[in-house]
Amino acid sequence: IQIDLDASPSGVGNQASNNTLNGIAVPAGDITASTRWGLRGIPYVVGSGVLSVGASPSMSSISPNTIQQGETATLTVNGTRLTGLSEARFEKPGLSAQILAGATATQASLSVTAAATAATGTNSLRLTVDAGEVRMVDAVTVAQSQPTLSSLAPSTLYAGQGAVEVALTGRNFTNQSVVLINGAAVSTQFVSTTQLRASVAATSTVSNLAVRLRTPNVVSGGPDLLSNELTLPVALAQLTLNPATLTAVKGASKTINLSLPYAAGTSGAVVTLVSSVPSVTTVPATVTIPAGQTSAAFQLAATDLGTTVITASRAGFVSGQAQVAVVAPPSLTLSPATLTLGVGRTVDLTLQSSAPAPSGGLAIALASSNSAVAAVPATLTIPAGASSVTTQVTSVALGSAEISAQAADYVTGKSAVTVRPTSLNLPAGALVDRWNRKTTLV
Repeated sequence: IQIDLDASPSGVGNQASNNTLNGIAVPAGDITASTRWGLRGIPYVVGSGVLSVGASPSMSSISPNTIQQGETATLTVNGTRLTGLSEARFEKPGLSAQILAGATATQASLSVTAAATAATGTNSLRLTVDAGEVRMVDAVTVAQSQPTLSSLAPSTLYAGQGAVEVALTGRNFTNQSVVLINGAAVSTQFVSTTQLRASVAATSTVSNLAVRLRTPNVVSGGPDLLSNELTLPVALAQLTLNPATLTAVKGASKTINLSLPYAAGTSGAVVTLVSSVPSVTTVPATVTIPAGQTSAAFQLAATDLGTTVITASRAGFVSGQAQVAVVAPPSLTLSPATLTLGVGRTVDLTLQSSAPAPSGGLAIALASSNSAVAAVPATLTIPAGASSVTTQVTSVALGSAEISAQAADYVTGKSAVTVRPTSLNLPAGALVDRWNRKTTLV
């Protein structure tokens, strides 16, 4: 007895005997219509293949579908009804698969490892999912182990830079591997199976260099093995001024750093400096970056209010610029500006700034021109965002002293202190009785 997949047999109390197959033969395939197997007493037998209730799971593609000996790679499997993926296995030894999280009904990811001794050639893959088992013939190809490049350091060269030692990172390197630049072999140093060093000459103009490896095929004796290709760009070097934007107070000086993207040659690098408005700021005519160094510092003098642009230039380089604004300096004020005290007195002295204190506060240096006459604390801080703070001055002995408050790029505040003998000061309107010598205050 045999049925097709659209049949709905029914019956009870049936038996089968003396047949080649004492059962109901059912073909492999998908049951996609609504059917009911109601015949009881005789078993249903699928002679070969897979019978699926609903559409069978399938694999339509695997990417990538090639893996090298000794390599571990993530493979993406595309298909249908892949929900509930619980097992992935290859039919030939040498390949192992681990199911990664995030599988959906149409896509799954596998971490596949090829043993160093895995046989080259194709290998079929089987997946077990909720809908059953699915097989893809010749799903993955195992290729002979080959050198592979993953990164270059430095990743960019600069026009006119000359010969540069480049570190190449990857895998399957040998002491016979040779670096090819635009197809031409260059001096190569073997460091390890994952690193090489090569001397690469930067071109004099902007370009892209093609970098590959060539390794003799010692396994089969066939043609040399060529790695994948990486691009090594040769760009114009950029001069950099840091900070690129700054504010300086009139009369102050600022330090600016000039940088190259690579170390200067044996003669150093002389760079020309120009201020677009020399009356606002002045800079040296040139600055030299020493041999083997990538930067040097120079001083900018803020001479007048206004704005200017500092330009650093050198032949073969992209110029660097810094925007500079010169402003009037903020000022410090001590109040009261004059003090007259007796010996041994302590009074408040208020320090006022014309600009709020920056983040972290403003540190003030206090000093007395004659500490034997008047004494003040050595330092004082205006809190961040505040504009004033109070301190104290103490008279020590008879005499005069000047109290000064100083901070970088601020106009100094001053207060004059006079210490004199203790006395009784009467108001200008006091009347004295000439006979009784009594004082009447009016």
